[in-house]
Amino acid sequence: MPSALSAAPRLAGGPIAGVCPVPEGLLDRLTEVSDPRDPRGVRYRLASLLAIGVCAMTAAGHNSLSAIPEWARRSSPETLRRLGLPSTR
Repeated sequence: MPSALSAAPRLAGGPIAGVCPVPEGLLDRLTEVSDPRDPRGVRYRLASLLAIGVCAMTAAGHNSLSAIPEWARRSSPETLRRLGLPSTR
């Protein structure tokens, strides 16, 4: 599975936009999670979606699933790019 690991963008250790402490290699590790979704409907890599969940749930005061899309909405385009998502703004 080396090709999947090498496809994940590298994150420098430290916080993303001062909000989420991301350990180096987080996306590399999350890429190892098998994706049960039908490939025909996939828009975003599972590792990137999981990384958003990690960041949203580790931010102070966020403890529900509704915090995930809210965190993503408030994130800067640079933060989303570093998590492997295209910038839509």
